Amino acid sequence: MKVSLPANIDRSAYLNAFSNFERKHPGLRVEVLIDAGEEGLLNGAADVAYFGYRPAKEGITWIPAGHNVTFLMASRGYLRRHGSPQSVEELRNHTLLLRYTSNRSFSRRLENRDASFEIESDDKVHFEDAYSCRTHLIAGEGISVDLVPSFVADELMRGDIVPVLPSWHRRPWEICVCRRESDHSPLVSEMANLIVENFKKHTVDSWMFWYRYFAIPLDSVVLPKAD
Repeated sequence: MKVSLPANIDRSAYLNAFSNFERKHPGLRVEVLIDAGEEGLLNGAADVAYFGYRPAKEGITWIPAGHNVTFLMASRGYLRRHGSPQSVEELRNHTLLLRYTSNRSFSRRLENRDASFEIESDDKVHFEDAYSCRTHLIAGEGISVDLVPSFVADELMRGDIVPVLPSWHRRPWEICVCRRESDHSPLVSEMANLIVENFKKHTVDSWMFWYRYFAIPLDSVVLPKAD
């Protein structure tokens, strides 16, 4: 079974779940692909796909898994050298680390309950993949805007990385787990449900944990309403 996962997630929890899935179904092997996309799902390159957006093409059945939620983060070293912004407008004076613009879930919008702020200037913005954002965040080279906390869990726990402007966060984005509409295999449906369960366990619970850990109000996050 071929499963597509995004390049920009911590895949360790999913790989463990896939190993358990193989043990449950002797003779079956799970092959993990990275970012196969909608075309890859439709042409059979992948049987199940995890997308950070709702697919637009016909022929795809999707299961809503929830939303990714982040908070702004910086290393203590960066804040010692550059100071900590005291208002969201002061972010214009700082180097910001954002995931690349070609990502279907890309957004410049920051939110805090009903308030919002658009990152307009690209002068001090680095557009990168999640692993590059993580590297530069830890090295003290900018403020991360849309890196999920699980990517730097150890650094957050040690206090090497800390929240910046608590309550402000990148606009939450939807996660969907998809299969081909024509594929009615029970194993494919089981795998899709397994990925949904793991997302809810390791990502939804994770961001809430970190918000509580740093005493960031959960009600600062307003999740988009389901259609």
